[in-house]
Amino acid sequence: MASLNDISKGSQGSQLIDLNGSEKRNDYMDYMSHLQNSAAQLRYENSVLKNDNANLVSKLDRAVSKSRNGVEIPENATTAEIAEALEKLNDENCRLKREMERLIRSNTRYRVAMQNKDPSLIPSEEQDKSFFNSDDSGGRLCQCEYILNEILEAVSYKLETYEKHIWEHRLATLTSERDEIAVQNISLVDRLAEIEAIIKVDHVLAERFNVPLEGCDEKNQILTLHRKLGFALDVNQQLERRLAFETQLSRSWQSNMHTIVSEVSFF
Repeated sequence: MASLNDISKGSQGSQLIDLNGSEKRNDYMDYMSHLQNSAAQLRYENSVLKNDNANLVSKLDRAVSKSRNGVEIPENATTAEIAEALEKLNDENCRLKREMERLIRSNTRYRVAMQNKDPSLIPSEEQDKSFFNSDDSGGRLCQCEYILNEILEAVSYKLETYEKHIWEHRLATLTSERDEIAVQNISLVDRLAEIEAIIKVDHVLAERFNVPLEGCDEKNQILTLHRKLGFALDVNQQLERRLAFETQLSRSWQSNMHTIVSEVSFF
């Protein structure tokens, strides 16, 4: 039979095993509770970020829709002024795109640092910024919201001066220029006809300028009219080329705006 000492030692050993197992279970339960709380916090922050992204994309869509037809240009603006304005707009869009990419990279660093609870992942020049805007753990918003708001404010500021109907204004301007040139051509043709009529009835002037007398050569009159018509057609072709150039600039601007919206939506 086992002695009383052996039985006592066995009982103490089983109590130690039970105690160790209980402590491990408690640690495990605490760890699982911590994981659940962390997961709930991350889900909440993710929900807030998704809502902010959705609001930003919606606002950008409305802004792009309002400015889809371009910038407001005075009706009396010249082609050179319009081309310069569109070129500046294209450069500004490129600058905004680079700034947006920088903000997205910074936002990604903040998100990773927040998830890993590791501030060392943030560049030293940005470590003075807080991850959250409140001490309330249930209502804290991550730095992503500020960065997205910066993007929205930058784009909205540049879009607030842009209005609709760029091509209506530009087409009206080009049409006005074309009509004005056409009127000038008609006036010039009439003036040349008057001068030619004076020369043709004067023998001295006709001989000096090598112009046949009135009624001598109708073919020359037809050739003169053809030359004038060719000049007018050439002016119209120049206007069409300028309009095509303006159209290309506008499409490039619209492409840049759609790129900004798509990149923000993807993020």
